[in-house]
Amino acid sequence: MTTQLTYNYSSAEITSRCRQIIQLVNNDMKMFAKFGVTEKELDTLKKKITDYENFPEDKIFAEKVSAKTKVKTEKEEVLRTEIRNFLLHISIVIIGKQEMKKYFKSQKITGIPTTALIEFGEKVVTVSKKFKSKLLNVGLKEEDFDSLKNNIKQAKIAVKDLESVRAERVKNTGRRHELGKQLYEKLVKFSSLGKNIWKGKNEENYKRYLLYAEYYQKVKDKREQYLKDKKEKESNSLKDKD
Repeated sequence: MTTQLTYNYSSAEITSRCRQIIQLVNNDMKMFAKFGVTEKELDTLKKKITDYENFPEDKIFAEKVSAKTKVKTEKEEVLRTEIRNFLLHISIVIIGKQEMKKYFKSQKITGIPTTALIEFGEKVVTVSKKFKSKLLNVGLKEEDFDSLKNNIKQAKIAVKDLESVRAERVKNTGRRHELGKQLYEKLVKFSSLGKNIWKGKNEENYKRYLLYAEYYQKVKDKREQYLKDKKEKESNSLKDKD
């Protein structure tokens, strides 16, 4: 199960904020020590920051998924083309749509999932065995039968490989999110302690321990700029009417 993120920091922001708060705690260590905070705890946090930064980025796994998806698509198209070739030859030796329906409920293979295409290919192999001698007489060769089986096998491998890298990506994301969660938990702890230490004593120091002070300031600035622009626009509009 993937750990859900409960904070609004980017990867770069959370590591940067952790380093900032480590510096703040170091400066106020005498007061933090009264709450059981130790140098060892800060060293552990530093290591977690390094582990988090060195953890493989999702981009690496996304590229793997993309590459395996491309391979699967290619194998799928090769198999689809070969199935169509066999269906054409089978329709020659099995006269009539009703006769074909005895073996294939539908011959529509465009757009169907890869697993369904593979199952259809295996059905074609079964039917082809029944009419093999006739099919050899209408143009198919012995190696075509082997090729169909091999392409089914290759499509299965491609599907399995894709599922494997997708699972690897999910696992990596979960582990990365868990590390991020651990960093954030320490941020919350030190932030709460820092605010408690400086509340009512030093407003500037208190603000330094606010987790989202910069974020809310940006929101505030953006809102003020919006209102300013709106007022200016309305003022210009009134002037134009005059």
